[in-house]
Amino acid sequence: MRRLCVVVLALVLAGCMQPSGEPAKGFISPKIGQVYIPLEGSAYLVLEGDAAAVSLGNNIAVTNAHNANLLDTDMVIGRSTNYDLLFFHTPKATTELPEAPPRVGERVVAYGQA
Repeated sequence: MRRLCVVVLALVLAGCMQPSGEPAKGFISPKIGQVYIPLEGSAYLVLEGDAAAVSLGNNIAVTNAHNANLLDTDMVIGRSTNYDLLFFHTPKATTELPEAPPRVGERVVAYGQA
């Protein structure tokens, strides 16, 4: 009986969880939208995940390594041993984004799915 109560409580709490943000709907530059890849998935019928990845070009993209459960294992190229990064194959065609060195006090916009 105790286990049943714990399982029911866990399911209720999981149903009450809210994402920490909002899915990206628009971008400050169309080029960012071209390299942005939304990731979605579910496990065990009750756990859902939303994440984002960035296409690096040459059909390669990167996301956080803890998002591995949202990708097919056949797509994975490798993980960084020093950072929470996962590289994977993507069919998404991309263009290069303009780069510039960061500046102190510069405004930063972060995109994600939740």
